[in-house]
Amino acid sequence: MSKAHIGFVGLGLMGRAMVSRLLDKGYTVSVLGNRDRTGIEDALARGAKEASSARMLAEHADIVMLCMGKSEHVEARVLGPDGLLEGIKPNQVVIDFGTSLPASTRKIGELFAKKAAVFLDAPL
Repeated sequence: MSKAHIGFVGLGLMGRAMVSRLLDKGYTVSVLGNRDRTGIEDALARGAKEASSARMLAEHADIVMLCMGKSEHVEARVLGPDGLLEGIKPNQVVIDFGTSLPASTRKIGELFAKKAAVFLDAPL
């Protein structure tokens, strides 16, 4: 059985380390920066692929992982015509490692549930 294709948004200090470990373990990883290109170049040099949008990342990944520090950053990547919600598939898993506000996290979780996706809140 092949390993899951991971889509990862947010390659700051924590996200960069997480992507590095996923690549070390042989996962196929697609990446998308959050506010800037921090960590993207390192991930690409190690074999990650860069997604052109959050929607495209969701369309091609089996599991989507989010590692952003603020609710507004998560909402910006989830909502909108090129957001994760537009590319998410039924039963696809989305894991949010960020420290978003509880109300925002609940709202995002409800939106993913309407798409029959599985949303896991796992703040670091």
